[in-house]
Amino acid sequence: MTTQTPNGFIPLTHKSQMDYVLLNCPSNQLVVFYFTYPYCSPCNSILSRLSQWTTLFPTINFYHINLDQNTKSHIAASFISSCPTIQVFQDYIDINTFISMRTSSNPNDYEYDFNLLLEERV
Repeated sequence: MTTQTPNGFIPLTHKSQMDYVLLNCPSNQLVVFYFTYPYCSPCNSILSRLSQWTTLFPTINFYHINLDQNTKSHIAASFISSCPTIQVFQDYIDINTFISMRTSSNPNDYEYDFNLLLEERV
């Protein structure tokens, strides 16, 4: 099964789109990029939970990048070593990267990390 975009996440297909998002968001805005590969079993296993994140974290902007053959060469392929990978940016700076190997693809771990990030910014 091909990896789907979680509900509420905006799909991006070009690095220029990522740059545009980062350059044009307010400096206090958290931006999340969710990277997947086609046919990624761990990505599919957390899809239903990720689809709830736009409701759980309404102040965060969420984007999905599927690193298929067309996008892998020009979107972040150099710094994505495994999927799923979630990167959080603020003011164009990567403030945190959550990688599947570290969190065992458990969406609760990601949510815990998000809550910590949000608390730090209050």
